[in-house]
Amino acid sequence: MQPADHGVSHEIGRWNSACSQCHSTHPQKREMSVGEWDTRVAEFGISCEACHGPGQQHIAHHRELIDEQAEDVVLPNDPIVNPDTLSHVRSSQVCGQCHSVMTLKGDPDRINIHGVSFPPGSDLRESFDVWHLHSTEMKELLKNEAIRDRVVRTNLGTFYSDGMVRVSGREYTSLEQSSCFQRGEMGCLSCHQLHQFPDDTRSRTEWANDQLKPSAIGNAACLQCHDQQQYSTSHTHHAADSTGSNCYNCHMPHTAYGLLKAIRNHTISIPDLKQDLAAKRPNACNQCHLDKTMKWTANHLSDWYSIDAPELDADQSEIAASILWLLKGDAANRALAAWTMGWSDAQATSDNDWQSIYLAQLLNDPYLAIRLIARRSLQTLPGLAELEMMPLGSDAERGEAIRSIIATWDQEQHSANPALLLGPQNTVQTKQINSLIKQRDNTPMTLTE
Repeated sequence: MQPADHGVSHEIGRWNSACSQCHSTHPQKREMSVGEWDTRVAEFGISCEACHGPGQQHIAHHRELIDEQAEDVVLPNDPIVNPDTLSHVRSSQVCGQCHSVMTLKGDPDRINIHGVSFPPGSDLRESFDVWHLHSTEMKELLKNEAIRDRVVRTNLGTFYSDGMVRVSGREYTSLEQSSCFQRGEMGCLSCHQLHQFPDDTRSRTEWANDQLKPSAIGNAACLQCHDQQQYSTSHTHHAADSTGSNCYNCHMPHTAYGLLKAIRNHTISIPDLKQDLAAKRPNACNQCHLDKTMKWTANHLSDWYSIDAPELDADQSEIAASILWLLKGDAANRALAAWTMGWSDAQATSDNDWQSIYLAQLLNDPYLAIRLIARRSLQTLPGLAELEMMPLGSDAERGEAIRSIIATWDQEQHSANPALLLGPQNTVQTKQINSLIKQRDNTPMTLTE
């Protein structure tokens, strides 16, 4: 994600130098000279050997079974790597060879020609340096003046200031920071299945969206380790059958950006408004309770869990957090808030009849990605399913779309709600809305998803 006026970059060599590392199997970058490449791959895309390792002996093993037709030769003797039989660390590192903040380790000239050698099942750190924002290794790296500026810029687009990852594609780095991984046995395969089970009744498309096990859609994945009685409604303070009692809505909120949407953060965290505010990160509570203020959240976290409340300014105390993120937040927060306003769980919690006039403001956002996300969320709202607006369209086209959204909104009756800047008889506090937009954080952002 980057501003619309950032300019067009054809990024010559980008696929060769970067994308091929994870979007092909056994890549050899082979940069022959500046701007000239002879990149070679075993296969385009993620094929069997990317996750299971070399398959030659596996094929020979099964041919032997066929030739001998021997019943005493059993499949456990199969030399292929099955991530499901590895420890939670090693199996997750199979995923981590792509889903990490990392750099290749070893002789650059050899890697350039022969590619990296990471045998699935081995220690990822033998082949890669896996980076964390506040790690000793990162501090040493930042001492290198020649690359410091580039590393700092990359870090700003990859991590929140407290070290939590803020973009997609880096889930293993996030997972490594979680107590469930460090002190428990949670790994990627605790929730995800990379091949759909035969008895899975979901459509192929539905399964492929997140490649989740059926049991991971609810709380069963967490209850593999945690006691259901201990974490019942007395812990969640929400009805048992509500989205507020889904563990991941509180502990894996949608605070990472990627693929033109918000995704769940894979650092398992505890809702802490003070920490989230300090990192300029949306909090889990207000991602569901879109119509509530941060003061409302702070009071509930204090009452329920004795979590210290941060100092809040007037806007944070009086105006719904989602509106603040949407109108005056930085580009990342605007993108996340725009997506959340179209999220079915949030709409079920906060209704879906008031968001449109705020999302309409983002159709003129400097970031094309934010315009697109806002349009998608608008299309989930009543009367706007057929909304047409191209993010790259002219000012006149976007203006017409905004006017049609406001006209649709005016056709309905809306209750007064100060937190939503709504007065009686469908009045809108336009002066406050305009004031928030003028305060928008226009810090340029390039999120390195």
